[in-house]
Amino acid sequence: MAIQRVAKFALPLAFALTTAVAQAACIPVTGTVKLLPDATCQIGAVSGSSAGLTGECYSTTLNVLGFPTGTGYAGVTNDPLMGVDGKVTATPAVLPVNAVTPIPRQIVQTARSAIVIGSGHRKTTLYTSDVITIQPKVNPDGSITPVGVTEQIAIVGTDGKGMLAGATGTLVVLGYSVGQHAPVVGRLCTP
Repeated sequence: MAIQRVAKFALPLAFALTTAVAQAACIPVTGTVKLLPDATCQIGAVSGSSAGLTGECYSTTLNVLGFPTGTGYAGVTNDPLMGVDGKVTATPAVLPVNAVTPIPRQIVQTARSAIVIGSGHRKTTLYTSDVITIQPKVNPDGSITPVGVTEQIAIVGTDGKGMLAGATGTLVVLGYSVGQHAPVVGRLCTP
């Protein structure tokens, strides 16, 4: 008897939730991302320009629950960065411990990515603009080891084709993703 009551309640609830999600323009997403060094810097060829690229380039694998695995390329960029005083510098930029001690407490980088999701007539290329914040550990030899990393990714365009044509949204990478999987959360919006 209890099972029948649950079934009578569950079916209309499942239908209502499915209908609400189908009408929603944005959906929450979760998954992982992994970057591997790309010596050939393919992001320049894929995006149509190598302007602003620093030469630090990666191949990218994006796994978002409910979507086919996405693959593509990313590259660190030199973008203008303006302080509240109006002075302009470029990324990567260092936030020092203080004005006297030049040791970095955080490093800010920018990047661009192009990720292909799907295949055939459902294939879409997503173009992103990324901001990475790194909490560094400065080693005795002067090299830097990332201790904490977050990356904010804004989907700034698509190739206009496939299942995600016109998609927008944001993703946040929660950790260091070079050579290892890092968690990703965010939302994906379709027109």
